[in-house]
Amino acid sequence: DAFAERYWQGLQYGEVCKEAEQEILMLLDMREISCAILESCEFRNLYQVPEAASNVPLRLLMDEESYTLAKGFLIDLGYETDRFYTGFGERMKRVSGIRVEIYRKPPFQTPAYEKQMQFLLRRAFVKEPYHTVRTLNLEDRFIFYMASCAYRYAQDELVIRELMDLYLYHRTWQEQINLDHV
Repeated sequence: DAFAERYWQGLQYGEVCKEAEQEILMLLDMREISCAILESCEFRNLYQVPEAASNVPLRLLMDEESYTLAKGFLIDLGYETDRFYTGFGERMKRVSGIRVEIYRKPPFQTPAYEKQMQFLLRRAFVKEPYHTVRTLNLEDRFIFYMASCAYRYAQDELVIRELMDLYLYHRTWQEQINLDHV
């Protein structure tokens, strides 16, 4: 029963996830709220059976002013704060199960990690068709995922699903990733 319930949730999540993400990103772009995508439900596409993937939240990084505006817009869309990340941001959730994590600074507590992540984010480029929504290139995204796994491991918070996501990301993009850059 637990497997069937998890599979059903995965199916439902997959159907509404992409639409919800596009709705959020379009709204932020229309309001000229600059943000960088750290993670999205695109990870689901790495799995042969997308419902087997975890229900990854849309993770966005933005400056303090944009954070406040984005939170207000998410509340207007029916999202409620589900969890606070003290000093970094929060996770918001909709009744449908869609989750969004918004950060006002990279979600790492050590200055070295934060500094390196800021460096990666400065190289983020505008994601089409948007004007204010940025994303990381393949190499920088891979570095971000590796750093996130290492950081969560050191915090004793790493789950096997995150390692699986990292493995699938590498396996999918290994031919295109410039390892000299990494």
